[in-house]
Amino acid sequence: MTGRGDVLARLPPTFTAHAAVEVGVSRSRLYRLKTEGAVLELSRGVYRKASAAETAHLDLLAVSLRVPRAVEIARIEIDDGVEFAVERIGSAVICEGDLYEGMRITMPAR
Repeated sequence: MTGRGDVLARLPPTFTAHAAVEVGVSRSRLYRLKTEGAVLELSRGVYRKASAAETAHLDLLAVSLRVPRAVEIARIEIDDGVEFAVERIGSAVICEGDLYEGMRITMPAR
């Protein structure tokens, strides 16, 4: 079996479950890495290596991977008097387990 270090070396500090599978990490191995404490689940399907450098913007990291266009859209400058606090974007899974799940993105304005 591939060692923990070998598996994690193929992944960036923050990654999605899909990215892990693409480099050959099975979903069951990813689950084991999580239960062993080698990775932390930031949001559903978004993980961060436990050894990664600390950051104050874990929510933003999770959103940027789950909904990459949300951050890009929030940064568009429009002369309407609204400026989004991009560093405070948040996300939450809604209706989990229902037939139609979704994600609520919150973008506070300044």
